Parts: sequence; C-alpha cells; structure tokens
Amino acid sequence: MKFLKIVPLIIMVILAGCKGKGGCTDPNAENFDPSAEVEDNTCISPRDKFKGIYTVMYQCSANKQPEVKLIEVKAANDNLTDILIYGLNGYTIPTRATVNKSEFKIFKSRNIIQHEWQAIVGSGNIVGGSITIQYSIEHPYNASPVYYSCVATLNK
Repeated sequence: MKFLKIVPLIIMVILAGCKGKGGCTDPNAENFDPSAEVEDNTCISPRDKFKGIYTVMYQCSANKQPEVKLIEVKAANDNLTDILIYGLNGYTIPTRATVNKSEFKIFKSRNIIQHEWQAIVGSGNIVGGSITIQYSIEHPYNASPVYYSCVATLNK
C-alpha cells in the first residue's frame, strides 16, 4: 500500500528530470543562459533597464534649450524591443527608439511643435542609471529648412 502512494511521486520526479535545464533561452535577453534547454519564463528584456523618470540636461547647437526638465521612458506596448521617450526636446508626442542590449536607435520620429513638423533621428546608450542621447532635429518644412544637433544626458 505504501508503495502505491510513492509511485506518483517517483513518476513526477522522473518527468521533471526529463525536461532539461531550465533558464532564459532568448539570446536577446539580459539574462540569456546558453546552457538552458527549456524556457522557464525568467527572461529580462533589455529595454527594462531604460524605463523610469529622469532629469535631463541638454547641449544643443540651437540657441534655445528645451524647457522640459523631466523625461519618462516607458516600454512600447506593441513589441518587445521598443521604448517610448516622453518629453525629449520638449515634444509632447513620445519619441520611439529600438533597443539592442544597452544601446538604442531613433529612426526618424516625427513630432508636431507649434503647428509645424519636426523630425528627430539619433541614438543613445545607458550606463548605470544614466542615458546619453545624441540626436538631430530637422525642421524640413520651413521656408528655409533648419537642422541642429543635441546631446541629452538623463539621470535617474
């Protein structure tokens, strides 16, 4: 009788051992485990380290500096690699960037400021709690197009 009670336990142990080593099997994740054989849902997305609220300091080739003092970075809901940067250069529409490990790229994000289109393109990276973004602003639809470059340093 005791043997019949132990049999289900032995079967569970054997089946658990047959699965292979668990871990994160996504090579793009922060905690990728190349020896993992079975995904155990512990993967950490590289973009998660970018999320948060930051104070910002700008250095721009234009005379007027943006007034926004805080920037928020959130994960985009429509994919696993993009972040949304709220408040960059004073924009009310978030700037979208695609994350690759500790770096990201901004691919021609368009925004409307004071009823005119502006385009932003650039890249950035994170070290610890600090993000550096190098970007260019284009005002291509003015009578005479205006282009300037900026560096934004964000700190948590």
